[in-house]
Amino acid sequence: MVQCKKCKLFLSLEKGETIRCKGPCESVYHKKCINVKLFHSRKELCETCFMTENRPQAQQNTMINVDQVKKLSTEEVLQEVNSKLGILYQLQKQIQDLTDTEYKLAKN
Repeated sequence: MVQCKKCKLFLSLEKGETIRCKGPCESVYHKKCINVKLFHSRKELCETCFMTENRPQAQQNTMINVDQVKKLSTEEVLQEVNSKLGILYQLQKQIQDLTDTEYKLAKN
């Protein structure tokens, strides 16, 4: 038997009561357990698959695999963390620059 990913209760075999994620997880839900309108507007993707598919590419590339961390020395991990912090600092600076520019334009 298949369980609803949201409520963990077993699903009915009636097709009208369930909905399947079209993403990689292919999870099945009770229609009453999810917002069906939102589900359909997202190309029938569950929240997890929607967030994974729509995560910015830069963020996807900066994820560290757990297996990689186990193989890295402490120094290498710290270098990786510093690298990620550098990216965050650059983003923060760009946001501040945009905010400053917007403020100057609004002032004029």
